[in-house]
Amino acid sequence: MSVYTASKWAVIGWSDSLRLELREAGHHQVKVTTLIPSHIRTGMFEGARGPLFTPLMDPADVVDKAWRALYDGRPRLQLPWSVALGSALRGVLPQPVWDVVAGRVFKVYSSMEHFTGRVK
Repeated sequence: MSVYTASKWAVIGWSDSLRLELREAGHHQVKVTTLIPSHIRTGMFEGARGPLFTPLMDPADVVDKAWRALYDGRPRLQLPWSVALGSALRGVLPQPVWDVVAGRVFKVYSSMEHFTGRVK
């Protein structure tokens, strides 16, 4: 989980930096939309359970929403809505409180307990 999470944070940071650098360089016609999804119903997440209020999402639905956000010029798309809620709560709650809320209430830290992944 830590390697997956690290790579996800890296992509978020990279795309935010790229978006800002393009804007500073005057390339206003080039847009960057960062897609931040929770679990998507693919073989990659086989056995995973979405945290509270966070169902496994349909891949086609995620793609449609991502394209719509890109066309609209949105800098960030968090799916589903509970991901944005989690981000907001994480930003305002002290870290120890967020750890309890995320772990015990939303069950974020246990969502991969039954993860099996793609069967070869």
